[in-house]
Amino acid sequence: MRRLTRADAGFHIPYAFTPDGSRVLFTVFRDYADQDSASVDLTDLTVEPVLQGKAAEVHPALSPDGRWLLYQADESGRFEVYLRPYPNVADARWQVSVGGGMSPTWRADGRELFFASNGQLMAATFRDGAPPRVGVPTTLFPVPSTGDRLGPQFDVSRDGTRVLVLTPTPVDPVADRPQVRIVQRWATALARAVPAS
Repeated sequence: MRRLTRADAGFHIPYAFTPDGSRVLFTVFRDYADQDSASVDLTDLTVEPVLQGKAAEVHPALSPDGRWLLYQADESGRFEVYLRPYPNVADARWQVSVGGGMSPTWRADGRELFFASNGQLMAATFRDGAPPRVGVPTTLFPVPSTGDRLGPQFDVSRDGTRVLVLTPTPVDPVADRPQVRIVQRWATALARAVPAS
């Protein structure tokens, strides 16, 4: 195991490999108001910014051919999913989601993309081109909210027929309540439990 990056403040969350396996795209999380995306070269460990601005631009997801980048950004006041060419991200930008969007990902053949929106898993067709064509997102099924959890919230099987979704653990308000236990005369109890040899 080796360290790939070092976070001066906050932490780094890996999301995607480039198709050739030479770089990892990750989110630079400093706090909820200060997040960007970057990549690290796995050979010489050089870090390059990918998306940085006033908005949080996070959760980078590369298309299987490495030519398109999905991500979520909160520049409108809420997270929406956007698409840019990669690696020339400054060349163009298209909004994919309407009414909120998070956790974007691709089907393995690159012909469909997915994201979560208001408790629903959404899907949209994708056609490469200049410009690319993204279909109108359609609702697939409800997905549980994982709140402010960082990292991927779901993944799609290679053939696009199955979705693995993280679900929050139910909280029992009594059993999961933090408890403090005070043990008096613990030295005496220890001596009884472990007699001197």
